[in-house]
Amino acid sequence: RTMLLKVGRPHMEVEHAVAEANEREAARLYSNVRWLNLAAGVTPLLGLLGTVQGMIMAFFRTANLPVGANKAEYLAEGIYVALVTTFAGLSVAIPAAVLAHLFEGRIQTLFREMDETLLALMPQLERYEGRLRVSREQFESKTHNVQPPPAPGEVRRVGAPEPPAHP
Repeated sequence: RTMLLKVGRPHMEVEHAVAEANEREAARLYSNVRWLNLAAGVTPLLGLLGTVQGMIMAFFRTANLPVGANKAEYLAEGIYVALVTTFAGLSVAIPAAVLAHLFEGRIQTLFREMDETLLALMPQLERYEGRLRVSREQFESKTHNVQPPPAPGEVRRVGAPEPPAHP
């Protein structure tokens, strides 16, 4: 749309306007994907944090048990917490990473298709460069030299010299 609105303007102006429009649209589209990339990057770290917390709790509780207590049971409970948080982090991160990758690929495909379309259209539009300005100038010059329509009953031959103006 930006390119079509600039038809008749110099080629460099059209290219600049299209490049700016592409950048704005790319920023808008990628802003939606950034949240997925953030989730894909942060959730494994949160899972790892839970893992470390679970392991710390497991070993702390195991180390502070009274003599004769079942240490394996407390250790297993802490490892369970660690594994659950790791699983939760990965179950969010993996789909987010896959979706971000798919959406980024789709955005890149759309911009490639748009660039190919623009490259195909640009030579067609180049022939109109500056033409709108010339057309206006021609229009204005023609409107000043327009002959009035013939009077009723008056016949003018095409190509015949105009009758002299009467003072």
